[in-house]
Amino acid sequence: MKQTLLLLIAICISFAVFGQEEETAQERRERLKLERKKSRTSRNSNTVYREFGFNMISIIQTIPVLPTSRTGFPNHVFFFKRKKADKERVFRFHAGGSLGGVELSVTSFELKVGMEYPRSLTKGWEYYYGYDFLTFIQQEGQGGGIGVGPIFGMKYNLNDFITFGTEGSAYFTLSGGDIEGAAINMRPLNGLFMSFKLYK
Repeated sequence: MKQTLLLLIAICISFAVFGQEEETAQERRERLKLERKKSRTSRNSNTVYREFGFNMISIIQTIPVLPTSRTGFPNHVFFFKRKKADKERVFRFHAGGSLGGVELSVTSFELKVGMEYPRSLTKGWEYYYGYDFLTFIQQEGQGGGIGVGPIFGMKYNLNDFITFGTEGSAYFTLSGGDIEGAAINMRPLNGLFMSFKLYK
């Protein structure tokens, strides 16, 4: 009788230990999964970098057989971005202009500052959204104004330092000078941007 009782107790203990080990293994997998996710989030949020880039269309347009850019789309764009530690958003600054004529005189010019919020898609690919405030001069100084609006872009990280991307926007603008009035300036995904990151 005692042997049977001891055998039953041993069986119950073995089932309890087995169940506890199985549950612990499952919890361990969940814990490791959460730790990996937190690690990626922490690494991304603590990454500090400065990014410098330009619109490659300004170089591609020097090839005679290729068409020039559409009117109203600056074809010479340089930009700077900065991401601080523990910040999800990225500060952005753009300076752009269009050149025209035989002497390549500046026919338009614009400055933009804003914020963007990057989101990961797949390995290497990201999209981002945000907003800009801008001021501009157009038609060889005959008009100018200010604007604000959302932006959206896609980019591919070739590695930790080199990125290619494109961007679109929809700006509400107020113009003065010879060209007055309010307008919605729609710019679908255009240009081919190349940028370089410097990490701190």
